Amino acid sequence: MTRKVELARKAYISAIQERRNAGIDPASAICVFDLIYERGVEVRFQNISSMEGLYYNDGKPLILVSSCRPRGRVAFTCAHEYGHHVFGHGNRIDEVLDSKSEKKWEPDEFLANCFAGFLLMPKFAVCKAFSSRGWDIKNCTPEQVFVISGYMGTGYQSLLTHMCYSLRVMARPQFDMLTSSTPKSIKSQLTGFEHTGEVIVFDRYWGQKSIDLCMGDILIAPKKSIIEGSCIEYVDTCPTGLVYSAFAQGLDRIQDEQGEWASHIRVTRPFFEGLVQYRHFPEVNDA
Repeated sequence: MTRKVELARKAYISAIQERRNAGIDPASAICVFDLIYERGVEVRFQNISSMEGLYYNDGKPLILVSSCRPRGRVAFTCAHEYGHHVFGHGNRIDEVLDSKSEKKWEPDEFLANCFAGFLLMPKFAVCKAFSSRGWDIKNCTPEQVFVISGYMGTGYQSLLTHMCYSLRVMARPQFDMLTSSTPKSIKSQLTGFEHTGEVIVFDRYWGQKSIDLCMGDILIAPKKSIIEGSCIEYVDTCPTGLVYSAFAQGLDRIQDEQGEWASHIRVTRPFFEGLVQYRHFPEVNDA
């Protein structure tokens, strides 16, 4: 067994145990910020462009993440920093967490990266996300992968890479084909117009998972759905549903006309700074 395989296996076991300890259904997607907060670790967002994240523990563990990164990257960074906490790596500052980072190949960084991937995207949850929607992973489209990445709370490329290299549920030729499609082009196909912010496609298979948006993001909801609240506004219709835009920080609710399913919509402001539990509420002095 190679060193990397050994570390990846350790990361997988620990990630699944963390989900189990938190009482999370192994087939469900998670909000990593909620999970970490409920596990007793303080998470704070900071508008800092020079770093990805930080883990500090002087007896009271703290994770600091940059709020000026894309949604999926922020979630992965937070899970990565939590991995340092779980494995007792000590205080860490991670300035770069991309494919070109030399730190990625350091044992502790590799372990934390693998942990983050398995925590956010365990095999059972990823496979269930596709199968419940009647989609075949081995023949999935870019749009389907994009929808699942939004549900899992990760980036499009991150999900593809994890499915191919970690979960091994996708062959390399299929990975290369899907990678050739960009999130920008997929968003245009789904909405019918260009949008620089995030686009989340919600459906009935989200279960109890909340929909997390930032002001300016687009939500595509099922056509037979009702929005309760004043944080998002109707924009238009598209082939896949109703298009809404998030414009105010706060909490809304979405349900279908028959009341068979419902979920919460949580909207935060861009470049939010503060504790994770206050990100969806009006200005709060949480210092």
